[in-house]
Amino acid sequence: VKSEEYYLRAAPLVDVFSDAKGMQGQFDTDLGKIANPRLQQMLEKCLPYNLTFHYIRGEENCIADYGSRETRSEHHGEEFQIFNPTIQHRSRKIYEKHFDEKDPQIERIADIGADDVKYIRMITHILNRTPVKQIEQDCELKSIEGNLKELSIHKTTNDKSIILRNCTEIIIPESDRKNMLNILHNTH
Repeated sequence: VKSEEYYLRAAPLVDVFSDAKGMQGQFDTDLGKIANPRLQQMLEKCLPYNLTFHYIRGEENCIADYGSRETRSEHHGEEFQIFNPTIQHRSRKIYEKHFDEKDPQIERIADIGADDVKYIRMITHILNRTPVKQIEQDCELKSIEGNLKELSIHKTTNDKSIILRNCTEIIIPESDRKNMLNILHNTH
């Protein structure tokens, strides 16, 4: 389960094919009734997943142990590169310099942000490094005050500004959030 958690985490149902006939019975038993502590721990680790067991004879199970034998790079998952932490500290300027601005939505977000009074106020506070005590109560920055050090401003190619968190995540203007969610839902 530990090595395959990436695949199991969001699965609504996981079919398990095994040559162990009594496995479904073990998973249907209350944890308190299981005397073997090792078996109890194994079952506890499987609780978050919706597992359904199917018996298959051992000689017919031609893909047995594939999951435990399949090698994977430590730095690559199925769909994305896994973050590899660095020892040295990188400045926000270095991260911002490598910000990927190829997404066509970025300029659209910057245009909407330029017309959004609340977003402009947030940009002003970040640029001026306004102390938290001086930020207005209705300003969104007040609710994320613990993360203010992670915020920066990025100038887009159309010379408008967007707010970045950790130089990788864009803070979407409040006036465009519903629209952005609809765009994401329609395209994914």
